[in-house]
Amino acid sequence: GEGSAGGKDKKFGDAPPVFVMPDGYSYLHVKRNGLIFGCATEKNVSPVVVIELLSKIAKVFKDYCGTLSEESIRKNFILLYELLDELLDYGYPQVTQTENLKAFVYNEPIVVAPVADTGKMINPKTASANAVHKPVIGSVDTDGKKTSLSNNQKNEIFVDILERLSVLFSNNGYVLNSTIDG
Repeated sequence: GEGSAGGKDKKFGDAPPVFVMPDGYSYLHVKRNGLIFGCATEKNVSPVVVIELLSKIAKVFKDYCGTLSEESIRKNFILLYELLDELLDYGYPQVTQTENLKAFVYNEPIVVAPVADTGKMINPKTASANAVHKPVIGSVDTDGKKTSLSNNQKNEIFVDILERLSVLFSNNGYVLNSTIDG
């Protein structure tokens, strides 16, 4: 075929999280739940700081909306704009903790049904918990009515467990060193 070597189409992967273009701008992004949170800057900034900030923004959005999807962003645009206004001031991070933001944010989230396509990512031995898709603060249902804690609901807490696996392989595939942190 035209423009392909050996009749095979060349596939391009995702762009690296940090790259500099000839226009002098640095572009940085993180991908969460199929959404891209990005930043463009002409200043010399630490990529780690910007990537961490973008990750924090995505986490705060998920904490407030309950689920991170295009639909939840559309329905909660005013809330997310208010959160961004509190998170950043003239491009500098201010308050990035969900608990601390509660005092400054007045809009209520509109609950959106979680995306159903996450089943491939979950271990089949792990029980699915639908409470992880609920916002961390009191919320508004799809009819616009405020929801409250009823008698049959229970107080729940969820903890994210993060682990880091580091493995060093030799050139012939043998494990030289391995560590697990977490």
